[in-house]
Amino acid sequence: MLTTLSKLMAVLVKWTNLLETPLKKIKQALMKVGHSLAFMPVNRLLKRSKKDFVMFTSNWCPYCTKAKNILGAKKLSFEEHNLGNNPNLQMAVVQMTGHRTVPAIWDIRGEEPVFVGGADQLQVYL
Repeated sequence: MLTTLSKLMAVLVKWTNLLETPLKKIKQALMKVGHSLAFMPVNRLLKRSKKDFVMFTSNWCPYCTKAKNILGAKKLSFEEHNLGNNPNLQMAVVQMTGHRTVPAIWDIRGEEPVFVGGADQLQVYL
């Protein structure tokens, strides 16, 4: 009986090792899909905009006003999305960029959107 149990354990270990790699790959793929789904609302807004920049802002934000003034002075158009009414969108911006403050600004004049950062980074960028 002990020999049968040992053989059964050996088979179980072998199968576990065989399944481990595919399961890790599946887990990694699911993680990527999860991140992609989290970014979808932001990516959708970036892709559909016809402006030069997309800016995520909040009410009563002096740096948002600064960024708007910088873009206005350079005659660059921008689309503004207020995060105050949309915490899910705010979370998506944070997950996508790691940038926890507003404004969160993208330059979308090129083929792919470029995350600039906040107002101070925008000033240096332009």
